[in-house]
Amino acid sequence: MKKNFGYALLIYFCSLLLLDLMVYIFNLNTRLLEVLSYIIFPLLLITIIYLLKEDLKLKVFEKEKSSVKKTILVICMSFFFAFAGIMIITFVKSFFDTPNENITANDINTSPYMFIPIVLLGPLVEELVFRRMILHVFSKKFNIFISIILTSFLFSSWHFSILSFPHLFWISIVFSYSYYLTNRLSVPIILHIIWNLLPILLFNFGSIVGII
Repeated sequence: MKKNFGYALLIYFCSLLLLDLMVYIFNLNTRLLEVLSYIIFPLLLITIIYLLKEDLKLKVFEKEKSSVKKTILVICMSFFFAFAGIMIITFVKSFFDTPNENITANDINTSPYMFIPIVLLGPLVEELVFRRMILHVFSKKFNIFISIILTSFLFSSWHFSILSFPHLFWISIVFSYSYYLTNRLSVPIILHIIWNLLPILLFNFGSIVGII
């Protein structure tokens, strides 16, 4: 693993673990958590981009970047497969009487001011960490399918939610494979932003028309 990769991963995981620890120990109120999020996420993004400034110029996979037309097609198809997979997982879980949990929607509904950290900054940082770095590292040691599985396991485990694990695991597989197909990091970033934005739009639309 490149030295800068190690520094970036250490800073990312330690920073967010420290934030979670502060929330748990000091029982931070929502307003203070919002302020910390607007400080920590931009700093993380700037720091990681700085550490990866040279590496980001290189292609991760030994293939050409896809054309704009293919990139748009992959984004559309990936979103379809992501949504279809989540519907199947939710349907299967219903047989086991297992409740569903949407972390993004829960956080936004609790604190609307977390919109930017969760919907915009979070996906940018997470895709840099999990797709650009972790998937990259695994792909140098394993074939792409094993690399995607390992990356997705770490991604879904990192969110510390047993209920959401299957959903996050599937989403990460789709995001990772879309990155591999196009060799463009912008693709999983766009998908991630849309995916985080979708439950918020659905919730607000449902509230307006009286569904929720």
